[in-house]
Amino acid sequence: MRKIIRGAIAVLTSACLTTGAAAAAAAPAFSDVPEDNWAYPYVSEAAEKGWVSGIGGGLFAPDNEVTYTELSAMLVRAFFPEELSKHEVSEDAPWYAAACTSADALGLYVGVDIRTQHTNATMVTQPVSRYEMAQILYNTLRAAEVQLTPDLAAAQATTADWESVPGRYQAAVAAVKATGIITGVDGAGTFNGTATMSRAQAATVMCRMDDALTYGLNIPPLVDGTEGTVRGEDSGAGTEEGEQASEQAAIPNEPPVDDQVIEVES
Repeated sequence: MRKIIRGAIAVLTSACLTTGAAAAAAAPAFSDVPEDNWAYPYVSEAAEKGWVSGIGGGLFAPDNEVTYTELSAMLVRAFFPEELSKHEVSEDAPWYAAACTSADALGLYVGVDIRTQHTNATMVTQPVSRYEMAQILYNTLRAAEVQLTPDLAAAQATTADWESVPGRYQAAVAAVKATGIITGVDGAGTFNGTATMSRAQAATVMCRMDDALTYGLNIPPLVDGTEGTVRGEDSGAGTEEGEQASEQAAIPNEPPVDDQVIEVES
């Protein structure tokens, strides 16, 4: 199992956090994500930590659908920079080549439609569905050595459209919902897995994933009742400092990450 190398990305003190007052005081990184935009603190944090970048001209395109390439780049930049550094590509290779190769090497595409197509530009530049994102995020948790056993019964009880969730995605959907990394699109917990997510929503997901991996936030107990765990060398979890940072890093529930679901055209 590979471990995530946090390095400068690890945030163990409130001085380094970009949510809350610090993010509010900073100038917007992108002109199309102003301070009064619900996604501003998440996009700003993701940009400042080097997880995301814009599309040029000072724009982030928050409402654009996030693609496999963009999600892959976010994840490996944030949580697996050592793996990313291993993969050198030619100057004429696509910008995402190293990220997709790294993601494939880490096993992030296991059970995903592009598993054997990560070098196919037509495939990887497509928008990623919520089902596929859940699977990639679940694979990320496992690659980061998170001890987590998805509770399918609990997920079924809290997901209105559970019966329509394909069996191949059920463990992943249960995992991301249990950890709060991706929530439902309504009060009934509907997952709406065939829909896509925007770049702004993806930035929010990244912040939630970072909280889960850095502080152990919302990692549910294992099925035997013991505590689920994350990599512990530099997380600060379980310490007074870690608990304080966890409270300050918590992502507010309003607005929800899933407030602007984009439907996939049939």
